[in-house]
Amino acid sequence: MRSTLIYSMLLLLLALSGVLFSSAKAIEVSDLHFTELNKQHGLSDTAVLDIVEDHMGFIWLATSNGLNRYSGYDVKQYHPSDVDPNSLPSGYIQTLFVDSEGKLWVGTNSGLALYQPESDSFKAVSYTHLTLPTNREV
Repeated sequence: MRSTLIYSMLLLLLALSGVLFSSAKAIEVSDLHFTELNKQHGLSDTAVLDIVEDHMGFIWLATSNGLNRYSGYDVKQYHPSDVDPNSLPSGYIQTLFVDSEGKLWVGTNSGLALYQPESDSFKAVSYTHLTLPTNREV
């Protein structure tokens, strides 16, 4: 059941990205090939909570047991670490967002993190450093 959900979500993501962003020719459904992602392929958990694709083409999968980056060939896992301050704040990844500048934001149950691609690490974002508009500015 869970693998069917992952298949469906990946199919929908690929279909939408092809329809919305392609200026090329149409393809036959028989030209598409999908591979199941599961723990045997390196996925940290089969219960996927959110999926996004970044500007480099990586598929990011949020789970309750870490963040996963799928390159189309292999899966890389990201987990919190007590000794690495540049790791995720929590392993329970609730939501993912790629902003208009291509930055990946990771929402966990312990806070927000910004992916730093140049160091392949994360920067925890403190709410005190966020500048939000006041009621007068809105």
